[in-house]
Amino acid sequence: MRFVFAGDTHVGERVSQNLVDAGFELAEGVEEADVVLTYSVTQAALEDMYFDTNGILQLAREGACFIDLSPSTPTFARELYALAQTSNMQSIDAPLVVRDITSHDAYANREGLAVFVGAEESAYVQFGSVLDAIASGVFYMGEPGAGQLAKATQTIQLASQLVGVMEAAALNRAEHQDAGDALRLAVQMGLAAPACESVYRCIADEHFHGTYTAQALAAELAAAMLCAEETDQILPQAEAAVNLIELFLVVGGTDMAVPALSLVYREEEDTKKFGLDWSRAQGMYDDGCGDHECECGHDPNDPNHECCGKHDHGHNYHEDDDYDPYEDEYPSRSGIDYADADEAYLGGFGGYSAN
Repeated sequence: MRFVFAGDTHVGERVSQNLVDAGFELAEGVEEADVVLTYSVTQAALEDMYFDTNGILQLAREGACFIDLSPSTPTFARELYALAQTSNMQSIDAPLVVRDITSHDAYANREGLAVFVGAEESAYVQFGSVLDAIASGVFYMGEPGAGQLAKATQTIQLASQLVGVMEAAALNRAEHQDAGDALRLAVQMGLAAPACESVYRCIADEHFHGTYTAQALAAELAAAMLCAEETDQILPQAEAAVNLIELFLVVGGTDMAVPALSLVYREEEDTKKFGLDWSRAQGMYDDGCGDHECECGHDPNDPNHECCGKHDHGHNYHEDDDYDPYEDEYPSRSGIDYADADEAYLGGFGGYSAN
């Protein structure tokens, strides 16, 4: 069985090597491949890769199977599946899961990787050997799109745990204490995941290098937030993690390992030795949201202010101006007065638009 990889070269080199080691043959191009594997950190690049005029869907031969390892959305997976079917091809959504996010080379060893699989069962059986060569954990979740939904679920849980570790580390650092013992007890009591302890050890040892980077986590969270947007869900905890990572990327943390996110909680002078430049974040977050003015010079509280993404400088998951996160769709079940919630939301955030 011949394969080809398209997309992120770092992940591609390691996945391709695992496949070659398992006896699969590397094809010269998409046109000759039985299996086309893809991985991209952005949804836009992924769509271009498949759907452009000279994209994979146009170049692949009849009978080929697409295996997308990217963090994406169930909607994209289903769309790719439908288009593949019309051309007598198959598709599998199998987003990669890194088991140990503190590993120095997280994508190199199949033992450190897992995939959640969404596909027709016949395709899963036919191409299961490819998935087994990529990852030691292969979990069949169901129909096309189910793999991406499982990945989004895992990502939201991971983000929550990471923020908890970062804040626990910051709290103990302020008291000149080591949080290691408390986290170890939390893990033993089942109150925290084992990964929390290893992440904290990297924070304490200032081990901030690894191939599972803040950018990789940001890509996975972006995909999870797109899933939420497609179903009109609001995920405040996940959005808080997004804001934390956005800030870290802006100040220069793109290629640093995830434990380095803890630097966001340190004093500016203490982070300079790691190459972070907080001047890049000027204007991104200001005290007093209601008095905030963006660089374009417009009043962000003006409902017609759109030049920089309204009040959040381009980070707006709900672009529909008519979208109301507090719309009461189930009044008979909830008994909640969403008008009161909307008023509290607006009052509590200095005039933030509900959009």
